[in-house]
Amino acid sequence: MLNWEKIDMESYEKKADENLIALKRKNENNMPKNVMISLLFSITLKKKLLKQ
Repeated sequence: MLNWEKIDMESYEKKADENLIALKRKNENNMPKNVMISLLFSITLKKKLLKQ
């Protein structure tokens, strides 16, 4: 709640649902990026371990 706004419970639940949906979409949009970062990290780590 921003600016000390007063909201009823129904509005609060609606806003909470909207926020959850937005977070889910954001997470889905970041999934390919996270996979690529994980792959690159794994490859780099494997190469470093093989050099030892």
